[in-house]
Amino acid sequence: MREVRVSVWHHLLYLVKTMARRASFCHLCDITTPGGITGYINGRPQYGSVTVTNIPCRFYALKGPVQDTESGNHIISQLRLRVALNTSIQNGSTVTGKSPGYMKNYTVDGLPEVVYGNSHPKWIECSLKAVDL
Repeated sequence: MREVRVSVWHHLLYLVKTMARRASFCHLCDITTPGGITGYINGRPQYGSVTVTNIPCRFYALKGPVQDTESGNHIISQLRLRVALNTSIQNGSTVTGKSPGYMKNYTVDGLPEVVYGNSHPKWIECSLKAVDL
């Protein structure tokens, strides 16, 4: 009987962690990746941009140290994006926010990085730069 309780406990712990990870993706976005294969004509791949819509994600800002500029001291913040591991995103991808406060167009600035927790990959994070399309 003890083995059943332990396995149920571990299963519940797994569910709680999974639900918490899903809850951390509280925004939605569209990701357009340039140079993807959109189809085949006569056996040859056709390249174009691939857009995936309604991706659960999280936008957040990291505040940097105080920087002394010509106009005075400023704290520069960097916008970041967190997506699930199965999301295809690369340097130069266009991200379109669909959540209030983030309804703009952004490009991925730099290579996305995998974030680890307890030696297991948890999600992908990348820096964003606002653009006008």
